[in-house]
Amino acid sequence: GQRMLAFAIYNMYFCKLNKNNKVIMKNLLTIFLLAFFPIFASAQSYDQLWKNVTTAQNKDLPKTEISVLDKIVAKAKKENNYGQLLAAGLQRGSAQVNISPDSLKNEISRLENEALTTKNPAAKAVCYAILGDIYKQNEGLGDNHKAKSKEYWQKAMADPDALAKANAKGYEPIVGKGEDSKIFGDDLLHVVGELTGDYATMNKYYSEHGNRAAACLTAYN
Repeated sequence: GQRMLAFAIYNMYFCKLNKNNKVIMKNLLTIFLLAFFPIFASAQSYDQLWKNVTTAQNKDLPKTEISVLDKIVAKAKKENNYGQLLAAGLQRGSAQVNISPDSLKNEISRLENEALTTKNPAAKAVCYAILGDIYKQNEGLGDNHKAKSKEYWQKAMADPDALAKANAKGYEPIVGKGEDSKIFGDDLLHVVGELTGDYATMNKYYSEHGNRAAACLTAYN
């Protein structure tokens, strides 16, 4: 719909211009591109964006990688795609390490602030899950980095009901789509639960909500 609107406006203005209106045409073209470039950029699929991430990694371009990951994050937030949001966030934390320790600290501050300000419980959990992973993977964050990781992961799993209601199909770019994901209804709870290792909370939730298959799978971990 947005693309059709864009081309309709293009035809309405540009088809009426003659050779004596080159300056006007140039100005209108600039306005057209500025107005509708975000529409075309947002039309990129997740697959295309992740391919761009891989290309940047292969060329050892962490800043470019982060720039593409930011596009995935923005798209995921707009679409409430928590799986993609988590996948991109985890990858972004890893990419920041390749730039400098200071950039990683800035990333931590950004995620902490977002976790405190967002009213969306699923988005909040994603922020805490990413923070927990960052602290686990980076010993340079202090002797208490493992304790901080555990603290954030506990916060990530604090609202299992909200996580169970959120879809996590987009988590595929990082871990791949396993057969077990269907048993869990492709929910965000099992993704964050596996990341944090909190099988007890998962087992309790699935047992109480009648998902016997999921309860059995989480009982043996």
